[in-house]
Amino acid sequence: MALTTVSVQPPAPTRGEAVTLVVFNDCGCPWFGEPFVRNGFTIDVPYGEACLSACLPQTTTYQLGPLEPGTYTVRQFLDGQPSTAEPIGSFVVGEGTEIPALGFAGAAALVMLLSLVALWRLRSA
Repeated sequence: MALTTVSVQPPAPTRGEAVTLVVFNDCGCPWFGEPFVRNGFTIDVPYGEACLSACLPQTTTYQLGPLEPGTYTVRQFLDGQPSTAEPIGSFVVGEGTEIPALGFAGAAALVMLLSLVALWRLRSA
């Protein structure tokens, strides 16, 4: 039985980060068709018919771009036969942390406040 694994780069993606899906087949054939089909939180990746020569380990990457937070299921299907789709793995995109931007007025106020604190410390020294 062939082994297929799924991983992503970065290993723990968060909202807004570009995600690369990595599919490893220990017995694969080169595939040059459509790259993938995404339907909500399901990503279907095609594979070709049986190889005419000996099968070799193969890694295929898919550039998914930024994804919304959630759990994504990855399925593999025989090219042209979407009904053959079978789950091969999953990954999670996290919320991440948002760092609020100060804007010009906020940055100016912060510089002013830090300057006043520095002056106060100089006078009291």
